[in-house]
Amino acid sequence: MSELISMNLSLAADLNVTSSEVVLSLLIEAFKISPSKDKEIVWQMNTIVSPAVVGSDKSRPQLPLVVELAK
Repeated sequence: MSELISMNLSLAADLNVTSSEVVLSLLIEAFKISPSKDKEIVWQMNTIVSPAVVGSDKSRPQLPLVVELAK
């Protein structure tokens, strides 16, 4: 993994990308993110569209997610 980060950091310097952005992009690839299956989500269609959990406080946007390691 460190070799991959080193290689991407040298490429990042050419593209004017920060090292934290490179590391973040590598970490994101390592995870699978999906919507929660046990909570129902509704979308509030106001001036700004936002997700909310059915039966909860709708004044605060919520979007429960399941985060797993990618295989």
